[in-house]
Amino acid sequence: MNKRLKKAILFILMIGGPPGIFLFLASGEYHFKKLPLLYEKNNGVPESYSSISLFDQNNKKITAKFLEGKIVIVNYMAKGCPYNCKIDGKMMKQIIYNELTSAKGFKDVVIITETNDSTTAGRKVIEESLDVNGEKWKFAYSKNFSFFNIDLPNGNPFTSTDKKYKGGKKFERCMMIIDKEKRVRGFIDSSADIEFKRLMEELRLLKKEYGKRKKAV
Repeated sequence: MNKRLKKAILFILMIGGPPGIFLFLASGEYHFKKLPLLYEKNNGVPESYSSISLFDQNNKKITAKFLEGKIVIVNYMAKGCPYNCKIDGKMMKQIIYNELTSAKGFKDVVIITETNDSTTAGRKVIEESLDVNGEKWKFAYSKNFSFFNIDLPNGNPFTSTDKKYKGGKKFERCMMIIDKEKRVRGFIDSSADIEFKRLMEELRLLKKEYGKRKKAV
């Protein structure tokens, strides 16, 4: 991250706190040459991720071991989704999932959608209604929204009240990128269609980073 961007982020934190940084990073008005680490403690790995435990639509357990060696795109869908919630399931499939399954170089990328639907049947309905591969896109039940329940240096912007949508939390319209080392590398405000495309741009940037590492070995 360059000095100018660091100063901008510091200023926004000073005047707006965690909500300010959330809005800044989700605004689409910045461009990275390399994705930053958004969680600075514990080598960038949120402590809660080591004990993460969710069950997908096929009742398979998702743990920290499952995350190893994978790039993970995380989002949230409430019970009754994908067509009546803040993140448009059809748009996510069209822009993100379809590219992940058709373009080369994305075999190590998976989508995990956290949901408050505790029934395996209900989560299976989401998969079937979107007509997606359940191994590439998992719909997992979590009581405490494991991926978003983290503390960044100045608090947790994800669990703060969402003023844009009354009664909700910001993670309900957020998508995150988690790298192969289980580090949070980016997040977007998915209430805007153009942000889906920006997430793919950031994903390519992360893939490029891993490609450079591989060549350096």
